[in-house]
Amino acid sequence: MTVDQLIGAKAPSKRMELEIEVERVQRGPMYSSLGLPSVRVGPGLSTEALEAIVALQRQLAQRLDEQAATPEEARRANTDLRRACRS
Repeated sequence: MTVDQLIGAKAPSKRMELEIEVERVQRGPMYSSLGLPSVRVGPGLSTEALEAIVALQRQLAQRLDEQAATPEEARRANTDLRRACRS
């Protein structure tokens, strides 16, 4: 593996891409705030297991984003409703 491959934006293989994503997410604030144990990524962890972990992490992030957006959407709808009632 060359230095260019290591610092490039794209991982050299699908498995390495999955491993990097699992590690990145586990080191992030969202994962640490959940108090979950870290998954040790290595050759003993199957590619299918990595794919499942990444899919779960992505789904969790999406759900948390949707949950965070809900109060903002409610405020926006209330503001629009108040404006409609005043006019």
